[in-house]
Amino acid sequence: MTDTFDDTLFAFFTDLVYRHSGILLGERERGMLESRVGRRVRNLGLDSFWAYRERMRGNRGRDEIPALLDAVTINYTYFFREESQFAALSAEVFPEIVARKEAEGSDRVRVWSAGCSSGEEPYSVAIAFQEAVENAEWYDFQILATDINRRVLRTARNGSYPEDRLQQIPQEWHLKYLVRDAETPPGHLRISPEIRRRIRFRRFNLQSNADPLKDQFDVIFCRNVLMYFDEPAQQELLGRFRAILPRGAYLFVGESDELDTAPPGFTRIAFGVFRRG
Repeated sequence: MTDTFDDTLFAFFTDLVYRHSGILLGERERGMLESRVGRRVRNLGLDSFWAYRERMRGNRGRDEIPALLDAVTINYTYFFREESQFAALSAEVFPEIVARKEAEGSDRVRVWSAGCSSGEEPYSVAIAFQEAVENAEWYDFQILATDINRRVLRTARNGSYPEDRLQQIPQEWHLKYLVRDAETPPGHLRISPEIRRRIRFRRFNLQSNADPLKDQFDVIFCRNVLMYFDEPAQQELLGRFRAILPRGAYLFVGESDELDTAPPGFTRIAFGVFRRG
């Protein structure tokens, strides 16, 4: 690299990321941003940050935006993350939803994993439903799992993980929900077809006004995502969630989102778990 990642470059790329994703990167993420932008510079065969900046300002910049967002978005996750929330999901949320659906004469249950990363969250939710609900296979249970990062979505769709990343799945569930098939690499296990068929993965920017925000969901998981947005963007997104969660539906947010009080229109039922009023 022939130049340094100075304040002008830092401001340019943080603004670019913010405008296209709503993600607010601050001084704390400066080193990460420099490293990952530098990786894109090298991958494109450019010789400087400034050359990449000029590319992003030209017509070809629009085609490069998804690759930049793939590079800089943070995707830390693991199976059954925030165990207390999954306990509430299994013991209270799913039984209540299923009882209400039965009273309504419906078998349709819809969940949105917003910011699903590499898939551990939606697969965990699907397994939890299978374990918590008697005759789970009778229900039209589907999860929409979305993320802005194309790279992690490829992992999620494949559903294959190194064995050491599956340790949070209880051992007694391994034979039920994990397989090793012809497409499974050595040292990996794959989520079973019965669970994978419950989930539809797609790329989606949470700052977009397009669907799936026109659908109705019984549960929305948006965990450890709000923390990357500024306050106005957080409130706008929470308002849009409220609009597509009917009364009695649930919103899960993450420990790092620091949402101590219930958003307008919701009641807090557990840490990070809110019920639409």
